[in-house]
Amino acid sequence: RFGGEIRKDHFDQTGNQFSRSQISFLGTASQNPLTNSGGDPFSEFLLGTIGRAEAAAAIANSQLVATSFAVYIDDIFKVSSKLTFSYGLRYEFTPPWLDTSGKLVGVYIPALDTTSNVTDASHIPEMIRQGTGTNPLGDINVVFPNINTIWNGALGDRLVRSDKTNFAPRFGMTWSPDTKWVVRTGGGVFYSQDAGNPVFDMSRNVTGRVRYDANTQFPNLTWSNALAQLTNGATITAPTPAVFANKYERRTPRTVQYMANVQRQVFHSAVLEVGYLGSLSRHLQSLRSVNEAVPGSVGTIQSRRPYPTFGRIQLVDNGGRGNYNALSVKLSQRYASGLTYLVSYTFSRSIDDTSAIRTSDSDTLFPQNNWCVMCERGLSAFHAAQRATGSIQYALPVGKGKALNVSSRLLDGVIGGWQIGTIVTLSTGFPINILDGNQVDRSNTGTGYDRPNATGQSPVLPASQRTTNRWFNTGAYVEEPAFTFGNVGRNTLIGPGVFNVDVSALKDFRVTENQRLQLRVEAFNGLNHPNWGNPNIQVLSSGDGTISSTRTSMRTMQVAAKYTF
Repeated sequence: RFGGEIRKDHFDQTGNQFSRSQISFLGTASQNPLTNSGGDPFSEFLLGTIGRAEAAAAIANSQLVATSFAVYIDDIFKVSSKLTFSYGLRYEFTPPWLDTSGKLVGVYIPALDTTSNVTDASHIPEMIRQGTGTNPLGDINVVFPNINTIWNGALGDRLVRSDKTNFAPRFGMTWSPDTKWVVRTGGGVFYSQDAGNPVFDMSRNVTGRVRYDANTQFPNLTWSNALAQLTNGATITAPTPAVFANKYERRTPRTVQYMANVQRQVFHSAVLEVGYLGSLSRHLQSLRSVNEAVPGSVGTIQSRRPYPTFGRIQLVDNGGRGNYNALSVKLSQRYASGLTYLVSYTFSRSIDDTSAIRTSDSDTLFPQNNWCVMCERGLSAFHAAQRATGSIQYALPVGKGKALNVSSRLLDGVIGGWQIGTIVTLSTGFPINILDGNQVDRSNTGTGYDRPNATGQSPVLPASQRTTNRWFNTGAYVEEPAFTFGNVGRNTLIGPGVFNVDVSALKDFRVTENQRLQLRVEAFNGLNHPNWGNPNIQVLSSGDGTISSTRTSMRTMQVAAKYTF
């Protein structure tokens, strides 16, 4: 067999973050400059002393297009009635998005320096516009007075190189030694093509987005001067812009997946399956700030950046790595004697240094230390070590012609023909990423994602001591020294688990030979069991370790009717 597809995608997007600006009072301007702690955000608000100011002077607009194609060929070879092989090869080509507006401006980063105030001109980033031409910002109405902007086609029309190496081989084998046993194994390579949003982020480079952090030793941001440099009449002027970049040498995110399982017929219509599933993921996309200030107490955050003519350089990196391994057991029965069910259990572990380009739960948007991505290696944000589910549907043996025969047509219409079902879910909790506190910046780098130090105590409390007021041992963490990063790893604590039971009952009423009415009664979280949300992860703030929300809703019931004709 062989086949393929060609698709042309259009992705038009308009918008911007901070288009009305955002003023933050973080406690950084009133804290002790020697310990970088102890500030009071509300006092700063009353005094008009600003901790951080962010704004974009204009709305971003992009008109993205991309034409991709994929082809495949595969075959199935039956060695004997008991042994079968399948194999194939797929090739995918998905070029980077092209902005047909012609105004896409990216950032060329020749080196990744980790020291303050780099003076080597060959290392300093430049703004670069797609395509070629002269006067690169003349028709865009933006000025970067301290940054060199080029329009020489060095990065092409798309500012990202096409990855032409996306070959995806697949292989599988099935062996059935007798009528009750089946052994299956296989593996393959799978690609996750790029999303459009990281490219739209670069469209925001020409909107004059800036971010200013206050000097913690000599507070210098007020209502009158925080964003005064952003505009100059009708022209947007951004002296130290916050910019967005995509890695030119990007590779398509890739996962190598492999599995093996054994199935055994245990009853007439029931099958027991035991299996293993594993995967290795490479080139995962994540956000990384490659112009963060070096930790320290001297000068402003801006003055300690590697390239002080830029603000934050938000890079879509694709060096992320991850792996997943799972053992599973599943017992299922096809519908027989009025009963069908599927019960499964999975024991797994998922590890990575980035779980998504847009984070979930307590995972942070950027690493704690942007120069040590490997320091973020830990449990995935979506990791659940153990998960068991059961789905059962049973037709009660009550009614006309059934084991408990009901001869009365009226009585049969009331109590006969009912089916009941349930779905039961049990799961361990998801990882928790412990942080110092909301925007606490002990390292004085401007990130706000600092983690504390570990004291050596176990953060896990015995089950008998866990309450919503104290879910974990807060004594396991202590404030790290000023102007340093904490040594607690990412996602090192597990949150509350999940136990949920959904139940249903339904009955069919036959109206005519081809028409029937079905009534359903369903209850979600039928036991009204509270599944707690994650606790407060900010160990240096008040209320740390407390839980104030639930992960699932309270019991919900619904009645429905369906008429089939």
